[in-house]
Amino acid sequence: MKRRGARESALERWACAKARALKIPTSKLRDPVGVTDRVFWFDGGRPAVVEFKDAHGHTNRDREELQEWWRARFRELGYVVRKVDGKEEFIALLEEMEAV
Repeated sequence: MKRRGARESALERWACAKARALKIPTSKLRDPVGVTDRVFWFDGGRPAVVEFKDAHGHTNRDREELQEWWRARFRELGYVVRKVDGKEEFIALLEEMEAV
């Protein structure tokens, strides 16, 4: 299994800095294994769950299945769920959530 890449971590740090600048709270999800990376808390109690991916990274099949299970569960709860592998995708999420 490939470890989380530097580009993925850099993208997550950039997105968090962008969210802070827009006064959007964020929470890092660390447990259980396979859970999505972050929740961004938009106005009106609208959470967006984001899985950051390095465009060149790979996830092993078992981990990907587990991550997809979590994404489906969050969708069932009414959360906006996104896999983000670039700044443009995160900006699109902000626009969708009307935060910019």
